Amino acid sequence: AAPSAGGLSPAQAGAGFERLGDCLLMLRSGASEPPPLFAVTSLEGTATLFSALTTAGGLYALQHEHLSTGDPAALAEATLPEVALKYAELIIGEMRRRAAGGAFLLTGVSFGSFLAHHVAVAAGSLGFPAAGIVLL
Repeated sequence: AAPSAGGLSPAQAGAGFERLGDCLLMLRSGASEPPPLFAVTSLEGTATLFSALTTAGGLYALQHEHLSTGDPAALAEATLPEVALKYAELIIGEMRRRAAGGAFLLTGVSFGSFLAHHVAVAAGSLGFPAAGIVLL
């Protein structure tokens, strides 16, 4: 489905996801333990792909800004390291907002797995290493 003006595709808007910014969605809140899972979508993917994952911790999705804004030009406006750093900063901000420890998990699908690896490296360089990463 095409992105809507509200920043979520119609399927996401009906799913009860909470938008925490242009790129970060909370799919499901959870307990402080186990660590929350942050799922990185592929460039054309949407967060609905991850909504079926089960975890007792929080479940979040990071999707590229062009899916939220509806502007395909956003794809050409950032390099991979810039996107990875932005995602890492969003994760760290959410971890601080939750007053959770630094532990978080990452997963990604397709190009999202490649990007998830770069997010883990960026977060580690900022002092927040990922507790685990699953690449699909």
